[in-house]
Amino acid sequence: MPPTITEELTQEVKSYVRSLIPESTAFDEYYPEVVLSYATGRREQDCPGAGPGMYYAAGVVRILHECGLQCFSGLHVPVGRDWKVFMLRLKGRLANAKVLIIIKTAALYESKPCLEEINSAIEREIPLIPICFQEKNLPVRRQQWAKFTDERSELMIANVQEHLGKINDIPNPGTLLNVPSTLDEIIKEINKHVTIKAHVPKPIQTAVMVTVTADPEPEPAFAMTAPKPDSGSELELRTFNPGATDPESSKHTQAPPTQGVNLGKFDSRMHHLDHYL
Repeated sequence: MPPTITEELTQEVKSYVRSLIPESTAFDEYYPEVVLSYATGRREQDCPGAGPGMYYAAGVVRILHECGLQCFSGLHVPVGRDWKVFMLRLKGRLANAKVLIIIKTAALYESKPCLEEINSAIEREIPLIPICFQEKNLPVRRQQWAKFTDERSELMIANVQEHLGKINDIPNPGTLLNVPSTLDEIIKEINKHVTIKAHVPKPIQTAVMVTVTADPEPEPAFAMTAPKPDSGSELELRTFNPGATDPESSKHTQAPPTQGVNLGKFDSRMHHLDHYL
């Protein structure tokens, strides 16, 4: 997670996510089966409209795309469009949502749009999959969406708390950031509901932050790790670098990395953003 999310970085993240919509599909015709709800959670140092939640959401979108799943989030909405077109993916006449993924952070419980999105999914009996990204300092029941006190909001809060409270987070306990093996569980859970199934990496692949040692000035890279055949504890690291022409140039061997997941890093100096996310 960058210490500060700038305007430039925010634009790069959003541009990357929008680029994942198939070229043959217009935005107004893009109604995938997987929909993702997140709260930005802006920190004091972040630019307006940006925060850790945005970064987590983009990382999940990236992972799902790599597994063959199309999804929709607020990050997909083009510049100049009303964010409420998101709701059409849940309750519009063309809605095709089969599952709603919820990025669970403390900011979720302060977001009126997230409350409305989750409530709409519940009303339409769309399955919910809460992915935990923050385990500590989550608000207790009475503090969830506490600033919304009108009758309609109170009814939505009661409905969401009743249904969401019955569902175990993935992972439980822990967060996706420190229990990355649950990526496999998330994909399997999504596959229970969608028509076009995602592929589940075998053996289970773990997203980690590694350093590509071949670079003269090492840059962190988002990679998938898998046991290297007959290598004991060594790992083969495959970086997502579309600019690499030599397959061997993106393979390196090192001791097992520290357990953990990193959902990516954007760097405005790099041309291939998906190298990081």
